[in-house]
Amino acid sequence: MPDDDFELGCSADGGDDTPTEVLLPGTGRRTMSAPSAIGEFPSVIISRNGRHVSIEFHGIEVLDDHDCLAEHRPRLMQLLDDPECELVTFDLTGVKIVLSGMLGFLATATKRCREVEIRNPSPEVLEILRVTRLDTLLMIRGATA
Repeated sequence: MPDDDFELGCSADGGDDTPTEVLLPGTGRRTMSAPSAIGEFPSVIISRNGRHVSIEFHGIEVLDDHDCLAEHRPRLMQLLDDPECELVTFDLTGVKIVLSGMLGFLATATKRCREVEIRNPSPEVLEILRVTRLDTLLMIRGATA
């Protein structure tokens, strides 16, 4: 499967004006179909580089699967189920709270991919991962104490 980069929009108010993913295979560029510039509203960037899938959350402080990933879940599951995929990284820079839907998605990811890594969790997110014991299933890097 070729390397993919794409960005998924996640509107702050949950409205229907959320941009759809735009794949730009092999270009290393990310874009979206909405006229707004990248960074003007919360977004999720998903990229693939060989055996590594990276998921970044920009401008999102409260992270829930329903609000940000639900409509793109089939594509994400396809990436996670690919036998070539060995590592999935969730970069949680700026995320302050992870709600139950996203915790469930993280648990699912640990069952579908060999290694799942969490990067840059806030102290609050780290505590949520400890309480739910997901910290025992995930590699955690860059945690701030």
